Amino acid sequence: MSPTSYQAALPRSQGGNYRDDCCVRQPERAIASIFRAHPSILACMTPETAAAFTKLHHASLAANALDTKTKELIAVACGVSRLCENCIIHHVKAAKTAGATLQELHETLDVCTLMNGGPATVYGKKAIEAYGA
Repeated sequence: MSPTSYQAALPRSQGGNYRDDCCVRQPERAIASIFRAHPSILACMTPETAAAFTKLHHASLAANALDTKTKELIAVACGVSRLCENCIIHHVKAAKTAGATLQELHETLDVCTLMNGGPATVYGKKAIEAYGA
């Protein structure tokens, strides 16, 4: 990422051009820690779309028939399958917080390897590293 695009992705409070942390400051747009830590993720969205995405994020991971830990492990598997390193890091930490063990993570990654082959082994390693961080 070039310094210019990185600068543009930062909120104004951090010297960037991102529109005043609009998705971070307003309580009705409260978002998960990954979005607060990396507001550039939502910077490409309008405030309305960012708010809708945030609601989807929370609704999708809320405990229901599946508990949050299981849903977070599914999200890790999706992150590995999509080769999304930031997704992997965020959802591994969330799964760990929700009570996932390292063994459960390994078994989730076994299924990723079954369904995705070689690339899953590379990105699965990133998930194991994130668990230890």
